[in-house]
Amino acid sequence: MVTGHGLLSFCVQDDEGPVCYVKLTKDEDLVRCAMQFAPEAEVSRKRVSMALNIAGVPAMKIYAEKEGYRGLVFESINPELIEFSKRFGFEAAGNNKVIAVFKGQKGV
Repeated sequence: MVTGHGLLSFCVQDDEGPVCYVKLTKDEDLVRCAMQFAPEAEVSRKRVSMALNIAGVPAMKIYAEKEGYRGLVFESINPELIEFSKRFGFEAAGNNKVIAVFKGQKGV
């Protein structure tokens, strides 16, 4: 995940330590987000939710917008993750894709 290949790779942390690892890669005019989460026994869903709310997703959006991309995309078949992502403006786009398009850009 954090090999240095792609656009940007980083670790999201809180006061207790690492929460998840993120790798951003180019996907045409979108930034593709890949995340690696620890087992729930090691990092609770609450910690993941808080870290993504406060730092993770805002940082990804700021980076992608600054670099001129149209939005963010990730793939998931997990209904809970897809529902959680809606609070950040993501929506299901078919073929397991979940996309957030930035304001002023063309939709999904």
